[in-house]
Amino acid sequence: MVHYIEYLCSYCGKTFSRAACGHTYKFCSRKCHSASQIGKPTRRFAKIDRKGYWYIYSPKHPNVGKQGYYAEHRLVMEEKIGRYLTPKERIHHINGNKKDNRPENLRLFANASEHFKNGHLDWGKNNRWEPGHAPWNKGTTGIVKPNKGSFKKGLIPWNKGKKMFRKIL
Repeated sequence: MVHYIEYLCSYCGKTFSRAACGHTYKFCSRKCHSASQIGKPTRRFAKIDRKGYWYIYSPKHPNVGKQGYYAEHRLVMEEKIGRYLTPKERIHHINGNKKDNRPENLRLFANASEHFKNGHLDWGKNNRWEPGHAPWNKGTTGIVKPNKGSFKKGLIPWNKGKKMFRKIL
């Protein structure tokens, strides 16, 4: 014998009964549930981690991305200087910790070039990479171009071992 429990719909106020299974029901139908969700934002996280930086959901910000998130360190700097940042302006974390967004740990640069020259003073020293080495080809000598016409291992070029002739008309 199945035991039924009476519930009250949170949307329309109608009473309905469901089999007792340990679940508490709030709505009498999918239609009432859907109608109750109108005007509510979709589920968004207040803060997410992307590439080591904190991003905050703020869809009304003028420089926000497609998904509605904006970098927290940029928001903190905007509050500190009292204006919106331009897309070219860069923020530097003085202690190197990308998640430390205290105003005293952030420094504003006009563009990426200034940021690289003044913000990363230890670039090229032994604590990061040796001179002549870049992070994308660490362990090689000098700078190696990533695409030098070679094929990936396991791929066979379409004309390997064939002589190419051109018809002369």
